[in-house]
Amino acid sequence: MKNKNNLKYFILLNYMFALFLDIIHLLLVFFPIIIFFIPINTPQMFTLIKFSILILLLTPVHWPLTNNKCVLSIASKNLGGMENTQTDSMFSEKYMMWLYGPMLKLIGEEKNNRGLNKVIAIHWIFNFVLIWLYIFNVLM
Repeated sequence: MKNKNNLKYFILLNYMFALFLDIIHLLLVFFPIIIFFIPINTPQMFTLIKFSILILLLTPVHWPLTNNKCVLSIASKNLGGMENTQTDSMFSEKYMMWLYGPMLKLIGEEKNNRGLNKVIAIHWIFNFVLIWLYIFNVLM
């Protein structure tokens, strides 16, 4: 009985950690918008923003190294998250379809690897433009 309860707690803890990773993932996806609302009133905040921008710029670069999957999505899946997803874009399929669904319809694509790759690329173009605007209009 005790082992069964321990297993339940272990599974619950894994699921909670997967959810925590998904929340961090979501914050990173929308950080190019959030960044405009963060005050840069201390050198520590400026340093934090600089490294956050670096992480954002390096994010799409790691996807080819992990078979077109995000490290955070892989970790979440290994912890029990990302259940019932059918594409390589697990996080996008689970959490971003409210945004990507209409974009898929707009560009005439279906919800599959090819279609999601296209709308994710469009989203990252938008993110890079926001980061560029932030760097050259807010930081300078």
